[in-house]
Amino acid sequence: MSSTDLVTIAIPCYERKEYFLFALESAINQTVKCEIIVVDNCSSHDYFQKVCEEKSITYFRNETNIGLFPNQNRCYSLATTEYVKILDDDDILSPIYIESFLKAKQLHPEIDVFFSNYVSLTSKGDLSHRSTLPFGYMERGFKIIEYGIKYRLGFPYMTSTIKRTKAKLDLDVSE
Repeated sequence: MSSTDLVTIAIPCYERKEYFLFALESAINQTVKCEIIVVDNCSSHDYFQKVCEEKSITYFRNETNIGLFPNQNRCYSLATTEYVKILDDDDILSPIYIESFLKAKQLHPEIDVFFSNYVSLTSKGDLSHRSTLPFGYMERGFKIIEYGIKYRLGFPYMTSTIKRTKAKLDLDVSE
């Protein structure tokens, strides 16, 4: 089984237990293994911690709720790899996500952002429609801007793996 130390899948979470295991399993079941971390934004229960202990996943818990985006920033600061994939707790990765990223990285060594399709779970636990984003590497990124405008997506952070040095986030979030 192959693995990489180039990318971390980071799962920020808070309170919501319903889909967490689906997201985590999709990270664990990658064809190429990588670092996985879970960053709990001070939930009122210990469910995430127990699941992570069961599955030998690195778990962090904030002392207080620092908010959605600061918690995502904390994921970047806690990751030890060059690239970080933020995986929301209601999203599911394709089993070949990391493998596809590594192929793109090999073809384009200077890659800063890798976009992909994704699937979100609905409130009923069903899979939503797939995103309309193109999968893989895009020269200069113009196509992603066109897709974002056409489908009103905004910047598709949830569908990308981003080079930590290019994320331009405040990485000094206290641990």
